[in-house]
Amino acid sequence: MQLGMHTYSLYHHGVAEDWAGFKLPWKRQITLFEMMDYIVELGLEGLHLDAKAFDEMNEGYFERVKQYAASQNLYLEYNFAMKSGHYDSSVQHGIEEGVAIAQSIGADITKIGMNLKRPRPVAASKFHPDVMSQLEKVVAKVKQALAFVEKTGIKLALENHTDAFSEEVIWVLDQINHPLVGACIDTVNGIHVTENPITAVENLAPRAFTNHFRDNKIIIAPWG
Repeated sequence: MQLGMHTYSLYHHGVAEDWAGFKLPWKRQITLFEMMDYIVELGLEGLHLDAKAFDEMNEGYFERVKQYAASQNLYLEYNFAMKSGHYDSSVQHGIEEGVAIAQSIGADITKIGMNLKRPRPVAASKFHPDVMSQLEKVVAKVKQALAFVEKTGIKLALENHTDAFSEEVIWVLDQINHPLVGACIDTVNGIHVTENPITAVENLAPRAFTNHFRDNKIIIAPWG
């Protein structure tokens, strides 16, 4: 297993997606190439990045990123979310577009967030009809992109993001049933849908291509 770091770990440096509408009040503090140097200094083996980490969005720049990562012997994992009309649109792509970027920077795996909207109460919304209609669309979009994915050989890892139960991710994988389509486990995301994180890990581990390990601290505050 290789150990890397996600650019979201450097959120305050201005290199990660804006979450819940919050924007940093200062300018970006570090370039992607400086980030890769930092990863090497830490003794890590790779970088998980999304489009907010890029200083530019063009093929020439992507090639420079690919070559620099290779020169530092770093793997890259490209992360993106499916287009949804909500959250941070700058990190959202169609599947073929996201896979093409991954190929351009030399990544062999993409982590994909499904960007689901859930009815409330969230705890009672597993496989809710409103969610199922969205999951069916995810299945259709992935299947439509499979011919292109097969040409690249890049793996798709669907994440149990803050909007999905692990069993829903498994349902999607079962419908697609393709060796290049698996899961990404985030070790804490289950909490956001009131799922036991241990259960989520146990469910997704046999299907996982990549993992996002992190820790959260729950703090009682006046607003909840």
